[in-house]
Amino acid sequence: MGFREYKWKVSNVDFELREKLSIELGIKQATAQLLINRGIKNQEEGKKYFFSSLDDLYSPSIMKGLVPAVEKIKQALQENKKITVYGDYDVDGITSTAILVSLFQEMGGEVSYYIPNRFNEGYGLNFQALDKIREKGTDLLITVDCGITSYEEVEYAKKRGMEVIVTDHHTPLDILPQCITVNPVQPDCVYPWEKLAGVGVVFKLVQLLLPEEKLENYLDLVALGTIADVVPLMDENRIIVKYGMKRINSFPCSGIQALKEVSGFGDKKLSSYQVPYSLAPRLNAAGRMGEAELAVELLLTESLPQALDIAKKLVEYNRERQEIESNILKEAVQEIEEKKLHQRKVLVLARDGWHPGVTGIVASRLVEAYYRPVVLICLEGDEGKGSARGIEGFNLFKALHQCSEVLTRYGGHERAAGLTIPRDNIEEFDRKINFLAQKQLPPSIMVPRLYLEAELDPADITLEFLDELKLLDPFGCANPVPLFKGKDLEIEEFNYVGKQKNHLKVKLKSKQHILEGIAFNAENIKAPLAYRKVSAAFILEDNSWGECRRPVLQIKDFYFTDYIHNGGINLIDRRDLAKKETYLRNLAKMGKTLIYINTWSQEEKIFKILGRDSQFFFCHQGSINEDILENIKHLVIFDLPLEASKFFPAIKKFTENNTDINVHLLFGLEDLKVNKMLMQAFLPQRSSLVKVYQAMKKLEKKGKVDTNKLSQYLENYPGFPYTKHLFKRSLDIFREINVVKPLPGEPGKTELLSSRDVRNLDNSRLFMEASCLQKEFEDFQTFLLEADREVLVSLIIDNECDVSLWNGCRVKEGG
Repeated sequence: MGFREYKWKVSNVDFELREKLSIELGIKQATAQLLINRGIKNQEEGKKYFFSSLDDLYSPSIMKGLVPAVEKIKQALQENKKITVYGDYDVDGITSTAILVSLFQEMGGEVSYYIPNRFNEGYGLNFQALDKIREKGTDLLITVDCGITSYEEVEYAKKRGMEVIVTDHHTPLDILPQCITVNPVQPDCVYPWEKLAGVGVVFKLVQLLLPEEKLENYLDLVALGTIADVVPLMDENRIIVKYGMKRINSFPCSGIQALKEVSGFGDKKLSSYQVPYSLAPRLNAAGRMGEAELAVELLLTESLPQALDIAKKLVEYNRERQEIESNILKEAVQEIEEKKLHQRKVLVLARDGWHPGVTGIVASRLVEAYYRPVVLICLEGDEGKGSARGIEGFNLFKALHQCSEVLTRYGGHERAAGLTIPRDNIEEFDRKINFLAQKQLPPSIMVPRLYLEAELDPADITLEFLDELKLLDPFGCANPVPLFKGKDLEIEEFNYVGKQKNHLKVKLKSKQHILEGIAFNAENIKAPLAYRKVSAAFILEDNSWGECRRPVLQIKDFYFTDYIHNGGINLIDRRDLAKKETYLRNLAKMGKTLIYINTWSQEEKIFKILGRDSQFFFCHQGSINEDILENIKHLVIFDLPLEASKFFPAIKKFTENNTDINVHLLFGLEDLKVNKMLMQAFLPQRSSLVKVYQAMKKLEKKGKVDTNKLSQYLENYPGFPYTKHLFKRSLDIFREINVVKPLPGEPGKTELLSSRDVRNLDNSRLFMEASCLQKEFEDFQTFLLEADREVLVSLIIDNECDVSLWNGCRVKEGG
């Protein structure tokens, strides 16, 4: 019962190492835990992580194939051979292409580039493209972000008279292209960091071709491609992006500056985790709409006005892409729901007319919605081109490899891949990949997860801690913005904000601390929120307004910790809540509400505070107007029930007439004090009998007491809980133990007997009955205050008045 249906996994805490790193690096223990989560085990690694420089980059010469590749390129430049850079249509490929073309032009080479059309040619090298490239006089072909699986195409290029260098970062097949290959994941490559993006591999080549002082000129493009390709921002990637983001925010190339302008970032500082939602989609839109060359030209031009013109075109492409994406998503969801495809482990959908440029994005949306691998295939003629997106625990590339006999071609990574497939093989492919998933994806894995890095006490959420978090920047894949857990938080205030009123803004209270937070797109929460207890999963944001700076929680998920669900009942336990009336006021907006109270005066008090809301109905100590029971959404036990014999029958009437109901427990220790006063007014106690006797002695005249005057006196007696019932029952007890006796012929008067004839109170049947009732009521009320909610909800479901559960219960010392 919460915000979103995520399974939370909190990182294990290494207390000894956490304390050690905290002391050695002079950081908070929570920050030390974040380092441990990222594989940092000692002070040296921690310092390198926080304060790495470009000097910490590995030597490019140790990457297999890189030195021969550079020698071949230098030779081609010296001999004025024509070079063609063959790229890919995504951001990684586009930035890689732009870097090499720009570099070779700077070095005086004759260079051109080729980006295959996403729709007509698909990913990677193809024979028709190689013919065109050779016809234009190309001598040296250099692939970027592709080529490692193109054995046959490389052989064809060589037969056509071209020399080939492959630079790539994708997983190779069993047979490598027979040419110079530069790829950190190829066999026998000893390069210490395998997870470079394609543009990262290109950057290593640039390191050998350019003097060190000129490397920074390309870091903005390298960072953009690295972030967009979602490779881990650890080790060398982290250094590249760290310094590349500085370049993006200070002296970017004209193309990136134009992208910042059209994305609304102009002169604003852009963070690494904003790039995938700002610059990357607009650059990617060109390739998705079949105009990847436009994106390359954007990054090559040195003219800002020209770059802005191109960037505006990319904005239009992006809008068109979004519209196409939305339509395909609706069609895909409709098919999944109508055919109940979500019961399968892998969703495989294929249709004519789907735009191949957006299937990857739509597949990602479907993974988010159904949390299972998705393969989306665009059909045209006898063939289909597909994009696959996966989940943790299922290696897409390996799965496609095991289905390779029904595929024309495929490639990609563990969580994202592409494929080409004959139309007639789709059904068989669906069967094969689902067979594999059936063995590899148990139901426990197919639940979306949130990985929480540490549990934070509200006292730890300070500006100093925010400053330490910035040392972990840049954030991205494998170095996510830290997600924290906070528990025992009470929703003190809340309201919905934004144009659509769909963002939940809250104030969370914990002990002496108040935290501000916001949960985006939280308009579908149906449960009551006011003064609820929650645990929250959140990102910490540094909120600045003028000179005011404070931490704000961006809440990703929360769940209620004050309830239990059993047998169609949600028991919401807010016992001892101070602001009960305000809780009721918010509950009134959530549907028809029945309020269990002990006295008529309580009803008037509630009406006086909250107004006579038509959604409120009352049950007085079990007395219910059964005409109002239908469609009640909430039962609020506002007062601490006095006696089980009235409480449980009332609950039974309620539960019999309603299903899927919310029972709110709002009573507390203060109610027990009120109830004790109520019981004193109806059940004679030794203390009240003493006061009655003292009053009788004071009003006695010649051994007689006027009961009417006695009643009036006691009604105004300070501290005496006068009721007519208590007064009458007190006189009855005094008669039983020979304190008084009626005077025949003198109505309204009673005789006060000699003390020597008075018997002990234990001899009064009425007093003993009252004492037993008082003990029974107090035991029951104490039980209601202290019992686990699991026990209470079971009793409510079973409608059992099990006296043995509370017999002998007493409020604990200090309670």
